[in-house]
Amino acid sequence: MYKKFKLLVVLIFLSAGGLKAQNIQLLMSPKPSPYISDWQQRTETVKLLIINSSTKDIQVKIKTELFDGKGTLVANTDAAKMPVLTVPPGSSTYNPEDIIPSNVVNYKGNLEKSAITTGRIPDDNYRICVALIDPVTGAPVGTSGTVCKTFSIMAYQAPTLVNPKDKEAISESGMKGIVFRWTPVTPAPSTIVTYRLQVWEVLEGQNSMTALRSNQPIVEKDLKGVLQTQWPVEFAMPEMGKNYVWTVTPLDDQGRKLVDGLGFAQPFAFSMQTQYIIQLDSLKVKCTSTPGLYTYSYIITNLNNTVAEFTNISITTSTPGGATIASTVPNPVVSIAASGGILLVSGTITASSSLSYICIKTRIQKQGDPNKNAEDYLCDTVKPCRCADCDDKHFTLTANAPAQINYTNNILSYSQSVSITTAPPKTIKNIKAELVYFEMTPENNFCIPCNKDAATYGHFTNGTNSLAWNTGNNPPPLNINITTPQLTPCCSAVFRWCIRYKIEFTDCTTCNKLVCYEKKKEGCNDQIDHDPLNKNIK
Repeated sequence: MYKKFKLLVVLIFLSAGGLKAQNIQLLMSPKPSPYISDWQQRTETVKLLIINSSTKDIQVKIKTELFDGKGTLVANTDAAKMPVLTVPPGSSTYNPEDIIPSNVVNYKGNLEKSAITTGRIPDDNYRICVALIDPVTGAPVGTSGTVCKTFSIMAYQAPTLVNPKDKEAISESGMKGIVFRWTPVTPAPSTIVTYRLQVWEVLEGQNSMTALRSNQPIVEKDLKGVLQTQWPVEFAMPEMGKNYVWTVTPLDDQGRKLVDGLGFAQPFAFSMQTQYIIQLDSLKVKCTSTPGLYTYSYIITNLNNTVAEFTNISITTSTPGGATIASTVPNPVVSIAASGGILLVSGTITASSSLSYICIKTRIQKQGDPNKNAEDYLCDTVKPCRCADCDDKHFTLTANAPAQINYTNNILSYSQSVSITTAPPKTIKNIKAELVYFEMTPENNFCIPCNKDAATYGHFTNGTNSLAWNTGNNPPPLNINITTPQLTPCCSAVFRWCIRYKIEFTDCTTCNKLVCYEKKKEGCNDQIDHDPLNKNIK
């Protein structure tokens, strides 16, 4: 399963006057192991090459940070606990225990929970950033600063069960020929996959998932690198008149689950029975243009050798509760041909506009004999109905370019007015301005003599990245003030920043728009050159 990392190479050069990074290159494997323990045990995971071009030893610490796909910091090394590296003249190579020691890593957010409970990094796109810092002051070393590269933790897709089919009824004659078959996990891991076959009996009053979670499996066997097997001879054969559920769980070469979440394939139920049989398939529940009204459809198959009648349909479960059948086509009672006859049932459901899950129960009986009957249910997860409130035809936010953007005493300041139009009209509850991006590009690094700590600038002057606006449908202009690093006098620089304006309406809907700005400071002159770029964020 695990692929070797490409080397993470950082080239550090030392000048005669002290440490000075002339060139830094970061190479990262695009698909590393998801297990934290592998990062520590496998030296090929990450390596750091430091070239000391001076004639003396130097001392540094390594600062490592990990960001998820949303740009949120999810792990970082504790600078106070990181070891001091003494780098001799020439080329030195360092392994993971020097770069990201497990005992000095602080985990945050979802990664913290995952690291504690599973030892696994969640599937996502990530960005790893590495820098060298002074072991005493903590200040960055060199002119290239922090270097980052992206990588992904791969999500494996669970197998799909093929045979026995879901809700298949197996006759007594077919009992000895039961063959379990499934598709491989995808994408293919680098090592041979072991598939753990498990079968549970479904007791009276249980459904398949309850049996799987509560009962002990009656069959459990690990099968390395195979995608099918007969009923294992070392386990007792299934009994007629009983119901069962089965699945397979793909494992890696260390016996760990390959697939996130439950880790196994969607379970299939099958039964050993000669009684009246019903088979339901392909339930689909979809939104309509009317909130709270949904369409549904599914298929009834009559596997019995006599004509059956579709007699009843009902909703057993819904989330939120209260869903009801509004219409059914065709209406019961309807005949279904024997030996594989099919009936398509469709109609409408009334439910909450936030309906997320629903189960529909169906009953059939032998034509003319109500004592021979069968019933079963199908469940479906309902996809959220699309909200169009913030589409261009329903929502418009206009943020005209500020008349003047001033730069004084390391502060960018200007007045921003906005106008908001909705169709149909809505009442604004509140407005927020969120500073989501800030950068300053000086003409050279000597233009920032003092404060290089990003935590102390690039914020509103209230110390946060959020400002509240007065409510009402005609909001007054918002006075915006943003802190910047101190510049050496007569240095030129370019400032770029983006603000997301979020509008919450009294009907609980929220729309937003991103507006980006640029200001150029030319030498000692405070000339304004702004060109806001408006971009809707849906």
